[in-house]
Amino acid sequence: MPASREEKNAQKRKSYHKNKEKNREKINQRQENYRKNNPRTRKGHIGTLVDKWSADKVKYSEGDLRDLADKYFKTDNCELCNRDIAADTSKISLRNMDHNHSTNYFRWVCCRSCNIRLGKTDREFRCVMKELKFVCRLPPVFKLT
Repeated sequence: MPASREEKNAQKRKSYHKNKEKNREKINQRQENYRKNNPRTRKGHIGTLVDKWSADKVKYSEGDLRDLADKYFKTDNCELCNRDIAADTSKISLRNMDHNHSTNYFRWVCCRSCNIRLGKTDREFRCVMKELKFVCRLPPVFKLT
């Protein structure tokens, strides 16, 4: 007679706990091998970033792009709001490299929310400057007494 669902689940739990340590060792070994062989590990990823930044013509005033990549990976806190970006893995605070899009000069390693805020501020500033240039060219409407 077939075992009931509860009995099957109890057998599975017993088997799982019996082999748990052995399975954990296999998983750890697989993860370690993956990290060794995967080119996107921390050191391998520096070369990838340098290649990408070179193609994007990113400029760094304090050294070459390899120094910038080292700084990018070694920065643990957002340089603007001081949020911990090394430990936090939520999508809002991922590590970002802020740079000026018109000159391509690197500015800060910051969290995603600061990077978005800077981008909006940068665009708004450019719009205000355009408006000021336009307004300065207009003839005066009122005469001040």
